[in-house]
Amino acid sequence: MNYRIVTPSTAFEATIGKNTKPVKAPNYLAFIRGLPCLISHAYGVEAAHLSAANERYGHTGRGKSQKASDRHALPLCSQMHREQHDYKFGEVLFWDAHSINPYEVANALWGAYQERGEDCQDWAVRMILSGKWSGK
Repeated sequence: MNYRIVTPSTAFEATIGKNTKPVKAPNYLAFIRGLPCLISHAYGVEAAHLSAANERYGHTGRGKSQKASDRHALPLCSQMHREQHDYKFGEVLFWDAHSINPYEVANALWGAYQERGEDCQDWAVRMILSGKWSGK
């Protein structure tokens, strides 16, 4: 009898591989656009996709000319969205400068939306405005 030992890294590789296609969820992006900016708290936001991969949070990054999965979109006003992509030290340090773990926020928003749909909007707004997702 043969056994296969599954370590955390091999389990991850088995579920999220190179051929995994990004999730496209237009209704979820509409939900994200209805939230305040994660940083400035302004309304009228864009759905800002995280580009940097982080296996710990299930983000495999993005391919050439391909957006990341919609499940890794966050609400950012246009100014913060531009800064996220243009930050001179890279996207990861942009989020560090704002004391936010964007992967935790993206996973929390995606999970809440998957469970409750738009009924989680009041909760998401309260979480953003309270600053509970930032280290401030």
